[in-house]
Amino acid sequence: MQPSVDEGRLLERSAEQLQESLDDFVTVAREGAIVGCAGLKHYPDQSTGEIYALVVNSDYYNTGVSAELMTLLFEKASNLGLASVFALSKYSGHFFVRNQFEIIEVKGLPIDRQVTYDHQRGPNIYKKYC
Repeated sequence: MQPSVDEGRLLERSAEQLQESLDDFVTVAREGAIVGCAGLKHYPDQSTGEIYALVVNSDYYNTGVSAELMTLLFEKASNLGLASVFALSKYSGHFFVRNQFEIIEVKGLPIDRQVTYDHQRGPNIYKKYC
């Protein structure tokens, strides 16, 4: 994750934050090493989830790792009974559009996520129904 944080493509999270949300994450491994991960935060009152911290080791770009992550995320969403998932991204829009997400407005986010939306950073919001 750290290289993507250093590049400004991924928000920094403390070790404590990551530890507290460890159950949110799905991972893809190759040869015994994790090469991709992503979190899915559950918003039970709105039957939706937020994909966050999606990152793939640059050595594994264009190898299907991101597709595996999406499959795992949607399996997790299905197991949680979610109706939709959303993601905020300033840099990976092509990835979400390619995966049939639609761009939505801030008002389409769960209320508690609208409150924390960073208008200054201004990431696009992508949503897909499960």
